[in-house]
Amino acid sequence: MGEKKLRKMIEAKRPDAIINVFPFGAAPEIAHESDILSFTVLTDYALHARWVHPGTDKYFVATPVLNCWRSLRSFGGN
Repeated sequence: MGEKKLRKMIEAKRPDAIINVFPFGAAPEIAHESDILSFTVLTDYALHARWVHPGTDKYFVATPVLNCWRSLRSFGGN
């Protein structure tokens, strides 16, 4: 789904939160701009930049090590 279509759908539905399970940067950005909570579930066992976005409010990770790695790399969110 492209950013325009996603933005239109989010604006129409006005959800309380958006839960990302795929590293697509537009969803947290749109949520942040619209004052909607944005959560990301990291399904990989290695962290890469595509998963993180400053507009994400909270991350859910598979292992404590991955959470520590995310914290050490100073990415946004919790």
